[in-house]
Amino acid sequence: MKRIEHTERTDKLIIAAYQSAGYNKGAVKKAVKATGFSIGTLHRRAAELGVVPSHRKLHSWEPWQVQLLEDNAHKSLSALNSMICRRGGPSRSLLAIAAQLKDLGLGQRQSRIDAGIYSAAQAAKLLGVTDDVIRRYINIGLLSAKQRDDITKREYSITDADLKKLLMTHTCEVNFTKIDKYWLVECLTGGQGAKK
Repeated sequence: MKRIEHTERTDKLIIAAYQSAGYNKGAVKKAVKATGFSIGTLHRRAAELGVVPSHRKLHSWEPWQVQLLEDNAHKSLSALNSMICRRGGPSRSLLAIAAQLKDLGLGQRQSRIDAGIYSAAQAAKLLGVTDDVIRRYINIGLLSAKQRDDITKREYSITDADLKKLLMTHTCEVNFTKIDKYWLVECLTGGQGAKK
């Protein structure tokens, strides 16, 4: 997992950017480019270094909050904020959470796949069928799926368990010559099967 490491060089760049004319947006953008950090990371580090203007109240990320994001990156940004608040942390903007996920190298799409949660298109690719086939399976009740509420367009969340149930109860509906064989072995053996 990628971790952000602040060095003397990056700290000097951040201090210079935030002290130039009392927070110069152009200087901060240059520091983003020079350090490779997101703007959120720069703001947090500037707060830690004491160079952020006093009207900005920034909360640093506690280790338990970072761990919570790593364990639940597949969930929506609003769900992550709710989890942080329930554990006693400060409410954070969705942009701040998205920036922290980016800094940790955690993309939501890959995190969902790693957690065994797929969109209709991803499930279709695994089964070797089209998106329309997956949607038909859902509409006629062959495949269980939950409607996602964290995005604007109509999309589903389909789990490994949902796909496994389809394979076991409606075997005749699946073309096993087109299925992703590595995923199939991992799904049916609980990850104990052969690796690529």
